[in-house]
Amino acid sequence: MTKKIHTIPRNHVSDARGWLLKVISGDEENLTASQGEVYVVFAEPGATRGNHFHRLADEWFTVIQGKCNVSLYDIEENQYLEMLLSADEPQTLYVPAGVAHAFRAPSDSPEGFTLVAYSSRQYDSSDTIARTLISS
Repeated sequence: MTKKIHTIPRNHVSDARGWLLKVISGDEENLTASQGEVYVVFAEPGATRGNHFHRLADEWFTVIQGKCNVSLYDIEENQYLEMLLSADEPQTLYVPAGVAHAFRAPSDSPEGFTLVAYSSRQYDSSDTIARTLISS
């Protein structure tokens, strides 16, 4: 699975006005020619989001506030991986179709997490398959 997924280091640029973090620049590998979706997800401390995979959609995830534990499972290769994403060290996680993913805000985190996600396809309920990686 580590040959399929990868992270992309990001630059958090700050000045007196605030900050900017580019989460999809358009130069990433595996981007499709068609328009997908960009969305923002928030999770309370201890909460889990995701717990599914897609047959067709590829996704990119960037935590912009807080941190989260990520669990990944490659359906085809039967491989499991855990990692931490944090706004303190921004990077974008690429998750291809066929890799189940779940995000959990650490219960000791006072703020939970917020992430920006990009999907290569518009939402289609038939492409979202439940797969519990992290129990609530």
